[in-house]
Amino acid sequence: MKPDEALEKLRNGEYRVYRDCDDMGDVAYQIYEESGQLAEIEKIISSSYINWDAVGRDMEIEGTFIYIGDRRYLEIID
Repeated sequence: MKPDEALEKLRNGEYRVYRDCDDMGDVAYQIYEESGQLAEIEKIISSSYINWDAVGRDMEIEGTFIYIGDRRYLEIID
């Protein structure tokens, strides 16, 4: 995403903030938990087998996530 597009999305309120996250693994876990997908995954496998750091890294590559300090990440919604 280009910087001017990101700024426009911020101005329009097209973003989410994830709190209490030390890294993108925490962000990934929170996204899956809030969406209800984690419950579906846990029916099949234990969440201890999921590498949340790897899932978070993939999300960071595919999306626009910015660490804004104090254990918070901002996601610009595309």
